[in-house]
Amino acid sequence: MDSGWDTYQRAVGHELRALRRSRKLSLRNLLPLLPSDITPQTVAAYEQGVRNCSVTRFAEICRALGEPPHHVLARVEQRVHPTEPVRDDAGSVTINLAHVVVSSDPRLLPLRRWAGELLREDPERTHATLTPSALAALAELCDTTSQDVAALAYAAT
Repeated sequence: MDSGWDTYQRAVGHELRALRRSRKLSLRNLLPLLPSDITPQTVAAYEQGVRNCSVTRFAEICRALGEPPHHVLARVEQRVHPTEPVRDDAGSVTINLAHVVVSSDPRLLPLRRWAGELLREDPERTHATLTPSALAALAELCDTTSQDVAALAYAAT
């Protein structure tokens, strides 16, 4: 049975793995960047969500990867308790472009670029609507799911 904390543990692992991969580091290449001794197996267990990561160790890993721990925790919270995007009858999601552009989530880089271009073309524009097929294409570019893209990009309209 999932206690709720298991969900957080898995989400922390997913975010740490995604961050490490976005930095193009292997587990072995990450270890020398950490201030304390840790085995590749331990980091892998954190990333798989099968071992609890202490706050200190979590902060060390985040800092070694060049990301403030609170940014990673914000993504974990969004993953565990996603803001439910508003979908129209066709399943499209409306997103706040400014919210997307300032996102620090490395997975949203393709979406950030697209949103930035829309804002440069029309500075008065505040929102864009993503159809299910556009969400699927962006999810593939962002190496995540359509649901994650919608949740990560969503802001109240």
